[in-house]
Amino acid sequence: MKKLILLVIAVTGIMDAKAQIDFPPTPEAMLIGKHTFDELKGNADYIWFDKGVVSYPPTPAYIDSLKNFKKPYTIYILGGTWCDDTQKLLPQLYVVLKTINKKIDTEATLYFVDRDKKSPDGTEAKYELKNVPTIIVYNKANVEVGRIIESVKISVEADLLQILKKIK
Repeated sequence: MKKLILLVIAVTGIMDAKAQIDFPPTPEAMLIGKHTFDELKGNADYIWFDKGVVSYPPTPAYIDSLKNFKKPYTIYILGGTWCDDTQKLLPQLYVVLKTINKKIDTEATLYFVDRDKKSPDGTEAKYELKNVPTIIVYNKANVEVGRIIESVKISVEADLLQILKKIK
């Protein structure tokens, strides 16, 4: 009888813990393909985005350096709305890009994949996607300069600046 009670408690605890994970509530809420940051803002299915935006204070010294960076570059972001790392880094990147006045609609592309890191059009293969999020920086000749993959070394703004310093 004690074993049965312990089993019920363990299963209940596991189910409760799983219910607390911040996944989109339905498969329909999982974004796949090209989307915009505006689709995430204020959307109840992606509350993690707004929470992350309001809670991220970028480092002023890195922000000043990024604002002063004058060479053109674009960013391609591959992520998963289901992924904890995407849920952490995407709002931080958004804050950094908005703070440095980057034209998000034209200079940053946001693309989501499913839990298998696949998309209907195979975009993930073109970018050799292994982990999400993957943030890829391109120079004005559309040549890849660097990537942030899954996590940052210092911060989004610091890592982005390190990549941009590689642009000639």
